[in-house]
Amino acid sequence: MKKTMISVKNLAYSYTKEPVLTDVNFELKEKESMAIYGSNGSGKSTLLRLILGELKAKENSVYICNEDVTNKKDWSNVGYVPQSTISKNIAFPVTCEEILASSQYRQMGLIKMAGKNHFKKANEVLEHFNLSAYAKIPFKELSGGLQQRVMIARAMVEKPELLILDEPTAGVDEKSNRDFLTILNELKIVDGLAYIIVTHERKLVEDIVELDQAFELKNGRLKHV
Repeated sequence: MKKTMISVKNLAYSYTKEPVLTDVNFELKEKESMAIYGSNGSGKSTLLRLILGELKAKENSVYICNEDVTNKKDWSNVGYVPQSTISKNIAFPVTCEEILASSQYRQMGLIKMAGKNHFKKANEVLEHFNLSAYAKIPFKELSGGLQQRVMIARAMVEKPELLILDEPTAGVDEKSNRDFLTILNELKIVDGLAYIIVTHERKLVEDIVELDQAFELKNGRLKHV
């Protein structure tokens, strides 16, 4: 029997009296892929923030690996790839290996500084994603496509079971996006990863990604497509 990676039950949320999400339900099993499509303002980001525990969902409405996110403390089994527009706004000069090393803060001591072992692991992951040549390069100097690949490598450092991607193709050229989405297929097939990609790029995703489920979020409600 397949393990349930995410279970969302009767999820509703509002910032004011006007609801943003209404009665959202879905389940994602291990080694499965899901896309959630929606235009700007449809509630996609709110849904992700609830899944990731950044917004407070009602108890018993969002579970990751059978654990209620309202009580979840250890997030090492979940990888997150933010919007490409957010990753481009990293203000300080930081190299690719530093990004991956610093992402291992859960294994760091009280000082929360990356050490030799963290950099060793960072470079192993960069090599796995064919990014070793860019280890010492400042992140901001990379093309949009390479930045995408670094961010997915960063999300995979702790070998999560589940990957959540928020508009990862926004603002990047089509060839880079196609390469990036091909990597998702490989992660699912080779590494057995489950993932959710939230995007408005429906045609691009459906052309390349091997999906098990797909939904559209509209007017706060989720429906199969």
